[in-house]
Amino acid sequence: MSTARERPAPTARGRARTAFLVVAVAAVAWFLVRHVAGQWGAYRAVALALRPRWPLVVGASALVLGTYALLIQSWRALVTGWGGRLAYWTGVRIWTVSNLARYVPGTLWSIGAMGLLAENAGVPPGAAAGAAILNTLLNLAAGCVVLAVAGGDYVARVIPGIAHPRLLGAIVGVAGAVALPVALPLLTALAARVLRRDRPAPLPFRNVVGAFVANLVAWVAYGLAFGWFARGMLPSIGRNWAGYVAVFTGSYLTGFLALLAPGGLFVREAAMVVALTTTGMASRTDAEVLAIAQRLWLTVLEIIPGLTFLAAGALRSRRAARHARE
Repeated sequence: MSTARERPAPTARGRARTAFLVVAVAAVAWFLVRHVAGQWGAYRAVALALRPRWPLVVGASALVLGTYALLIQSWRALVTGWGGRLAYWTGVRIWTVSNLARYVPGTLWSIGAMGLLAENAGVPPGAAAGAAILNTLLNLAAGCVVLAVAGGDYVARVIPGIAHPRLLGAIVGVAGAVALPVALPLLTALAARVLRRDRPAPLPFRNVVGAFVANLVAWVAYGLAFGWFARGMLPSIGRNWAGYVAVFTGSYLTGFLALLAPGGLFVREAAMVVALTTTGMASRTDAEVLAIAQRLWLTVLEIIPGLTFLAAGALRSRRAARHARE
C-alpha cells in the first residue's frame, strides 16, 4: 500500500497563478539586474572614495532589519484581524519577496505581489488583498505625520508657501484617525469589488491603531538609522537627528509616489539632495555622495533577504522533484 499522499490536480486558476508568479519573478530579476548594472559605475566610485565607520553602518543596518521585523508583525496583525492565519516566517518570506517587486516600474506591483503570495499561503483572498492595501495606506499616512512633526521647518524651506506645516500635519493626522472608522469599511468594500474578492469581515479597530502606531515608530527608526549611516559614511556631518528623520521620510515618500520610477530611483536621491542642501545639513557634494551611498546600502538590505527566500524555495522545489522521481 502506498503511503504517499495524492495531491489534487492543479486547477486552471492555479496554473494561471503559478504562471503569473513565474513571469513576475523573471520580470523582477530582469529589472534588478538592469538597475544594479546601470548604477554600477556610480556605486563603485562612491565605494572606493569612502572610509566608512563600520560600527555605525552595522548598527544602522541592524536597526533597519529590526524595523522590517516590526512592519512584518504589524501587517500580520491586519491579516489576523481579518481572520487569516500566517506563521511569522511565512510572513517574513512573503514580505521580503514582495518587496523585490518595487524595482519593477509601477509602485503598486509590490502590493499586488504581497496579496497574491499571502493568498497562496492560505490567507482568505479578501484578507490577503485588504491587508496589503490597508498596510500601504497606513504606512503613507504615518509617514506624512512623521514628516510634518519632525520636519516642519524642512517642509517649509523645500516647499515655500506652506504655512504652519506642523499644525497642518497634526490636523491631517487627527482627521485621518477620526475618519478611519467610517472610511475603512468603504475602502474594504471598494477593494473587494475591484479585485473581485469576497468582502472580508470588519477589521477590529485596535488592529488598525496598532498597525498605524507601528508604522509611526518604523518611520522614526528608519530616519535614525539613516542618521547613523550618514555619520558612518561622512564623519563631518552634523547630529540633527530630527532632520535625518524628516529628510529620509520626505525623500522616501517622494520616491514612492513616483509610480514609474523603479524603487523611486533618481527621484528619491534628487529629493534627498535638495533636502540636505536646502536645510544646510550637508554640502552638495556630501549630499550627492550620501544619496548614492544610501541607495546602495538599502538596495542590499532590501534585495538580499528576498533573494535568499527565493533561492531557498527553488532549492526545496528541486529536492521535492528529485524525491518524487526516486
